[in-house]
This record gives sequence, structure tokens and C-alpha cells, in this order.
Amino acid sequence: MRTSKAAIAIAIGAFLAVGTVGCAASSGGTPASDPKAPITVWVDAARLPQAQAYAKAHPDVTIKIDVISGAQNANTQKISLAKKAGTPLPDVVFLGSPDEIANLTANPLNFPLALNTVVPKKVIDSFPQGVLARCSYGGQVYCLGNDVGQTVLFYNKPLFDQWGYAVPKTFAEFEQLGAKLAAEHPGYNLGTVNGRYGVDAFFESSGCPILDTTSDTAVKINVSSSKCTRVGDVIGPMIKNGSLSTLDLFDKTYDQQVAQGKVVAMVGASWIGDFAFKPMTTNAGTSFDSTGKYAVAPMPTWSGESTNWSGSVGGGIWVVSRTTKNSKAAVAFAQDMTTSPTIAKAQTTYPAYGPSADIWLNAKATDPWYAADPSSVLKAAASKINPAEGYTRYVTQMLDSFNNTVIKNGATDMSSALTQWGQQTADAAKSAGYTVSK
Repeated sequence: MRTSKAAIAIAIGAFLAVGTVGCAASSGGTPASDPKAPITVWVDAARLPQAQAYAKAHPDVTIKIDVISGAQNANTQKISLAKKAGTPLPDVVFLGSPDEIANLTANPLNFPLALNTVVPKKVIDSFPQGVLARCSYGGQVYCLGNDVGQTVLFYNKPLFDQWGYAVPKTFAEFEQLGAKLAAEHPGYNLGTVNGRYGVDAFFESSGCPILDTTSDTAVKINVSSSKCTRVGDVIGPMIKNGSLSTLDLFDKTYDQQVAQGKVVAMVGASWIGDFAFKPMTTNAGTSFDSTGKYAVAPMPTWSGESTNWSGSVGGGIWVVSRTTKNSKAAVAFAQDMTTSPTIAKAQTTYPAYGPSADIWLNAKATDPWYAADPSSVLKAAASKINPAEGYTRYVTQMLDSFNNTVIKNGATDMSSALTQWGQQTADAAKSAGYTVSK
């Protein structure tokens, strides 16, 4: 989960205090690679067993493993303070909040190594374009994707069949379904648009220029674009008639709606089934057993588009330091964390690396929780993550503003709400050191 606006302001303040935000540094040519030099890797608790297993399997490399927080900008603060104090920097870092890459690539940190210069092209090309595009600046790729939260349409197949509902193929049909549901079955909904579940799944899949980075210091923000207004035209009426919720997915009240089977469908991340719907409906006391109920359909297509683009909600990335003294070992570690078949078999979320995703999908194909095999839909969606959005330093302020404008007032005056959201986001971007254009 992303942290509060106050927390990120403190983090960015500490970051900017070290120096002025500027262009990302180049990879610095061929990085140093002393095979005897130890490497330090920062991982979260979930990835600790994988890191320990790798260290055990590679006794020729001295690997120090530190468990770090996955909170937004926690790594930025630690790296910033270490650099200021002149203490050693980590060689590899896992970012559970991938927007941090926008801080790490900028001056004065200039932390990441350009991985396309040291990782085989066939490996780079095996990640979905929309994943690595977000951490690429000036033609350089500064991360490897760990997992992705590509968006699809989850829907309760038995209820759709019982009520005679057709799975929407366009967002116009999605809105029409919402109106029908509100009239015929008030109290039921088609998911939530609160925070990132609205921005990442709806506006991001539409390609709305709100996080459209042209470099690590420049961004396009233009909520008057049709790629933004067409989203407002869909979700505004649905918020008003109650067919879209404005509660956070993990809000207690919304959890109860899921547990009661009131959520008929949701445009959501690939992990929604395993980490939201499934646990919320299999605990004692729930009145709805979701096993065998939810199927997965492709993302609806936005008006004017020929491709049914996916958004992306969540997903972590791996970053290697450009100052590492043993680049060969550091890059090998990061590459193994993202491409290992063994890790793929045990991974709980959709792997970003294509061949690993295929391994993961083999198990998902026979998961009895799904009403039908979701594999082909999930795989297709991963290849259609809209590359229009990037990782930025102002994402938390943007999300806070979204809830205070579009979510709060969009049902009554979407046009004004979008305008306010865009202006507040532009102000946040400028405060974070970006040049903003339309």
C-alpha cells in the first residue's frame, strides 16, 4: 500500500535536501566487476527465502542480505542518507514501491545501473514492453520486473448467467451494464475506483496523460485529453448510480460486500483473485463461497481504441547500483530473482518475465477457485500494459488528489473534478522537480 501524502512529502524533502533533482546519469560505461568483491542486497521479507537460497547455491560469492521495508520511499531515504554519509551503498535493491525508481535515477543519487548494457537483449525483450518502459529514461532500462498487476475483468459467472448479463467487451457496454445492475439489483456493484484501483485500472489503461514521463525530469499532464475525459464519462454515471464503489478495496465495509457476494465484477489486477476475493470469501463467517464463481475476461476496450489496453496495479522491480564493485555478481543476482524457473513455481503473483509467467500459469490453469482457466486472458493482458504511464516522484500526491476531486465530486461534476485533479497533480509534479507540459 502507498503511504500518506505527509509521509511522502517528508521523504521527498529529505531526498531533495541532498541536492537538486536533475537528469539521470549514464551507466558510466562498463561497470566494475571484481569477482572477489562482496555484494549487499536489500530485499523485503517476502523475497528473503529466495535471496537466501541463491546465496547458498553460490558460495563463490559473498552475499550480505538485508531485509528492508517496502514502504514508499523507504529505500530512497536510506540510500540518500548513506550517500551523504559516505557509507557503502547496496549493490542490488528490490523496490516493492516501484515509483521509487524515479527518485533513484535522478540527481543527486544517480543510483541505478543501465541494465540493458549488461543483461542479454533476449532477456530484456522477454519482459512485457509496458513493464520496462516505466523505468526507462533516455533509451536506458534501469530495472528488471519482478511481478506485474496487469488488469483484467473479473466477473461472477453464475450470477451473469442467472441474470442474463453479457460480459462487456467495451467500456460503453461496461457502463450500460452498470446502469442495468443499479436498476435491477441495487446494492451490488462492478468493483471500486478508489485510489489506484481507479487511476491504475481505468485512467492508466486508457492512456490518460497524468503520469506520462518524457524523461526523468519532464512529464506531460493533460486531463482535458479525450483519453482522460472518456474515462470520466464512464465512471461518473456509475459512481452516481452506485454500480461503482468509491471505497478502498481493503476497506472493512467493502470487504463485507465482497464476502456477501455483492461484487458482481471488477476491473482489477491479476492478483485480485488470490489476494482479495479469495481470502475475503473463504474465511469463517462469510455468507458467500467464491470457489468456482469468478471467471476472468479480457479488458474492455476504450472508445476510439483498437487495442484493449491493460493498466497495471502493483508489481515490484529489481535495481542494480551503478557503483557496485562486482557488477557481474550483482546483475546475476537480480537476473536470477526475475528469471529463475524455481522462483516462478513458488511465486504468488504474476511474474513479469515471460518464460516465468508461463510456468506460473501452468498452476493457475487448474486452480479450482476460478470458474474457468484464466491463463490465456492473463497472459494476453500482460502484453498489453499501456506504456503511456511512467514511474514518478509525485504519485502519492496524485492519488490523494484523485480521491479528493474525482472520487469526491465526479458523480456531480466530473469535468470540474478532472480539471482540479490535473491542476493539483501538475503542482505536485513541479514541486517534485519536473517540467510539466501538455
